[in-house]
Amino acid sequence: MAMLALALPASAAEDYSVPCSGRGGGVDGLRAAITAANRARGGNILLEPGCTYVLTKVDNVGGGGANGLPVIHAPMTIGAQSDRGPLGFLGIDIGLGGDDDGPARIVRSGEPRTPDFRLLDVGSEGSLTLSMVDLVGGRSTSSGAAIRSAGGDLRISYAKVEGNTVAAAAGVGTGAVAGGAIATTGKLALSYSHVVRNRAEGDTVVGGGVSAGSLTMSYSDIKANTAAGVAKGNGGGVATTGAVELRYSDVADNKLTVSAGPARGGGIDAEGAVKLDYSHVTGNTATGTPASAGGVYSKTKFSGSSYTTEKNAPTDCEAPGC
Repeated sequence: MAMLALALPASAAEDYSVPCSGRGGGVDGLRAAITAANRARGGNILLEPGCTYVLTKVDNVGGGGANGLPVIHAPMTIGAQSDRGPLGFLGIDIGLGGDDDGPARIVRSGEPRTPDFRLLDVGSEGSLTLSMVDLVGGRSTSSGAAIRSAGGDLRISYAKVEGNTVAAAAGVGTGAVAGGAIATTGKLALSYSHVVRNRAEGDTVVGGGVSAGSLTMSYSDIKANTAAGVAKGNGGGVATTGAVELRYSDVADNKLTVSAGPARGGGIDAEGAVKLDYSHVTGNTATGTPASAGGVYSKTKFSGSSYTTEKNAPTDCEAPGC
């Protein structure tokens, strides 16, 4: 079968292949590969295309809560190879022949007795590039049910991050939660990726889909995510402490609801500047007392070219430059 290799970053780091099953494969093989790459101060982990790696138990518990895989403490790439390729990901036949194995998937088991844990955690010394790997079904009580990063850069391409949930544990702290799917205090870059149908719920909620230091998106979407709070909420789709820049991307149909307090930014809530180029922010809603900026909020500046902000409620855009 003809295969198109992903353009993973060139690196002198060692490669660790993790087949779907057999010796060195499956979830145990993935755990071992992350551990080995940490010890080597970095590495490239190559997953089998089309394989689903199902996590059933907690691997470790750190300051950010329970994790299903070892914490990443070094620069690391996790990716798969597929004849789907970048164009195939968009539904375009690239004509190489063979079966389309598609991306690899890292999934928290849906069995009723499976404990809550996030899928991937990146420590302050680490960084992660994720390519052609879907992340599904993580659950956390604090932040980032699919991925949490303590500050290292996150780069995600050709991936779907779907159905992850952060829900504050009863009686724990203030019940503040961030990033139903992805939470990082650093930079997040999304390309050719989907962040869809994720949820964050707690007393205070920040980012139903994504909470980040800054966000750049290209050919990607953040859609149908939900942030549900009691006292305060920001960003039904995405919330950032820095800038947001979209190119050929959509933020759509996200919902922010706060039952007894203010709600701001149904689609995007950014402390930094927001720039939209050939992008659309549509159908997002913010509901609260008061509610503001159903589509886009920026404390700093709004700009763009060939963009759409429409059908958001209560307003499409609230920012200098709107």
